[in-house]
Amino acid sequence: MSGRRRLASRPRTAAPDCSEEGLELGTPASAKALIISLVCLTLVCQVSFGGADLLSQVYAVTLCVYLLVIFFVLRVPAFSGLGMYVFYLFFFVQLGVLLQGLYQPISRSVVYILLGYMVLSPFVVFLLRRPGKHKTLANTGNQPPSGVPALLFVIGLVSVFAFYAQVGTVPLLAPDAENFRIEALAGRASNVILASTCFSVAILLQPKASRRLLWLAIACPLLLGSGVRSQAMTMVLIVFVTYWVGRGKRFLLAGGVIGTILVVGYGLVGVARAGLDTWAWSSIYKPFLWRLYVNTSNLDAVVRLYPDTQFRYGGTFLDDLVVLLPGPQESSMMKLKYVLGMNFDGGSVTPSVFGEWYVNFGLVGSLVGPLLVLVLVGVLDRIHARHVDSRMYYLLGFALAGLATTSLVPILINSYIPVMAAYALVVVVNKSTLGRRSSPGRSVSRVRRVAPRWEPLPDPLFSWD
Repeated sequence: MSGRRRLASRPRTAAPDCSEEGLELGTPASAKALIISLVCLTLVCQVSFGGADLLSQVYAVTLCVYLLVIFFVLRVPAFSGLGMYVFYLFFFVQLGVLLQGLYQPISRSVVYILLGYMVLSPFVVFLLRRPGKHKTLANTGNQPPSGVPALLFVIGLVSVFAFYAQVGTVPLLAPDAENFRIEALAGRASNVILASTCFSVAILLQPKASRRLLWLAIACPLLLGSGVRSQAMTMVLIVFVTYWVGRGKRFLLAGGVIGTILVVGYGLVGVARAGLDTWAWSSIYKPFLWRLYVNTSNLDAVVRLYPDTQFRYGGTFLDDLVVLLPGPQESSMMKLKYVLGMNFDGGSVTPSVFGEWYVNFGLVGSLVGPLLVLVLVGVLDRIHARHVDSRMYYLLGFALAGLATTSLVPILINSYIPVMAAYALVVVVNKSTLGRRSSPGRSVSRVRRVAPRWEPLPDPLFSWD
C-alpha cells in the first residue's frame, strides 16, 4: 500500500453561467448587511456629532429611510453604477451634515437642499429601474489576448515615470507638496490620466488574482506619489468589489478592513501634503474624517457666499471644455475658488453635484440639476449592463460615481471617456485577434475556446438572495 495520503476531495462550486443571456444583476446578501451597517453608521454619527435640533434629527432619519428605500424597496443593485453613485453621495456629501459637530456648522439651506433631493430622487430611480428590463450583465466575451493587460500596465508605467522625469521629483515628497503637486500637474496631467486609465483597465483585465494584487501594489504608490489620491483609492475599491464582494460572510470583515485602510490612507496623504503641523495632535483623527465632510463644507460655502448676481447659466460646463484648448486655462472649480475668496493651499474647490448646479442656476438648479445627473447615471448604467463585460462594468460605474463629488465635465473627460476609449480598444484588438485565428470552416464555439471569456465573478454578486 502506498505511503501517500490521499487528500479528501472538496466539492467545487459550480461556475457561473456564461451563456449569452448574461449574469443576473442584483445585490448580494452581504451587501444588504453593508447597507444596514450604513444606516447604523448614520444614527451613530447623528448621536455623536450631529446637531441636537429637530432639523438635524429629521435629516438623519430621512437619510436612513432614503437608503432603505433605494436599496430594499426599489431594489437598486448595490454595486451597479447607480448604486455606487448613491454610495458616493452618501459618504462624500450627505454624511457630512452629520459630522458638522467636528468642524463647522452646516447652514439650514444646505440641509433643505439635501432633504429635497432625498425626497425626490427615489421617484426618479423608480422610473429608471423599470423592473424586468435591467436584470442581467452583458457577457460578450471581450477577453483580450493574454499580452494586452501586460502591455497596458507597461504603458501606464512609462507614462507615470515620464511624468516623474518631467517634474524632476516625487511631488508628494516635495516641500510644500500641496502646492507643488498642482504646479507639477499643470500641462502634465494627461500623463497621470493615461497612467491611471491603463493601470485600472490592466488590473481588471488580468485573469490571475495574485497578479492583479501585485499590479495594484505597484500602481497605487506610483499614483499616490504624483499627488493624486482619488484614482489610487478607486483602484483599490474596484479590486475589492470584483474580488471580495461575492465571498459571502467574509465580505463585511474585508469591507471593514478595506474601508478603514482607505479612510486612514486618504487622511495620511492629505496630512503629508498639507504638513503635520496643520493639525493638532489632540485632534489628529479629524483629517481622517475630513474627506467625508469637505464636499459638504464646500457646498455650504457655495450656498452662503456665492453672489446671486453671478449665476453662470451653464458657463461652468463651457469653462471645463475650454481647459482642453492649448495654453493656460482655468477650470470652473478654480474660478469658483477665487469667487468664494478661498485661499487654501493646493488646487480648486470641489462643489459637489449640488454646488455646481447652484452656481449655474441658483436654488432651483441645486434641486433639479442633481436629478438630471441621476438620470444620466441611470441611463448610462443600463447601457453598460447590456453591452459591457462585467469587470469593466464596475470600473465605469466608479467613474460615473465621481459625478457626485465634483464637476460634470472634468469627470467625463478625465475619467469616464478615457476608460471607455481603453475598453473600445480592447474590443477592437479582441475582434481582430479572433478574426485572424478563425477560418470560414471553424465553428464559433471553437473560436471562443481560443480566446476565452472574461473570468466570471462569483455567483452571489449577481443574485438578490
